[in-house]
Amino acid sequence: SVEKRLAQDNASARLLLVDDAELFLELERTFLQRTGYQILTARSGEEALRVARDVRPDLMLLDLNMPGMDGDEVCREIKDDSGLKDIYIIMVTARGREEDRVRCIEAGCDGYLTKPINRVELLARIRQALNERVRSLPRVPIAMDVRWRTGDGREGSGHTLNLSAGGLFVICETPLARLTPH
Repeated sequence: SVEKRLAQDNASARLLLVDDAELFLELERTFLQRTGYQILTARSGEEALRVARDVRPDLMLLDLNMPGMDGDEVCREIKDDSGLKDIYIIMVTARGREEDRVRCIEAGCDGYLTKPINRVELLARIRQALNERVRSLPRVPIAMDVRWRTGDGREGSGHTLNLSAGGLFVICETPLARLTPH
């Protein structure tokens, strides 16, 4: 299932859900309950900033329109803060009007969704966002020959393209089947 794949791929990811309406927070939590993510919540823009500074989530689902500090203001503060700017922010809008989308883009958000949130789209966007973060990690150029053996006894060889905190990239003549850790 989608939830099982998400749980395996990003079990340590921290998501901050921000909405002044408990109903929407509960809906998002329900959609994410079996993903393995660490779920944090905030009910205001001010609380979202405090949590973001304390915990540094990997991704935020941020409501655009809230009493007090709106989501676009929160997004601007986060994107202007050198210690927080890498947090991936998906803005959530109630109406999806053109002016709302423009506010999201001008605030520097990385994506947006329209309420009511579609579960499948939400899970796909989160997965895509977290995968983009891994691909954007710094790479260390390195060249080395590698050999491997799969669980069913097949062997192969190739050479590395580079290393990153997210894994090892290998160039080889034949495509690799996805290997599962033991």
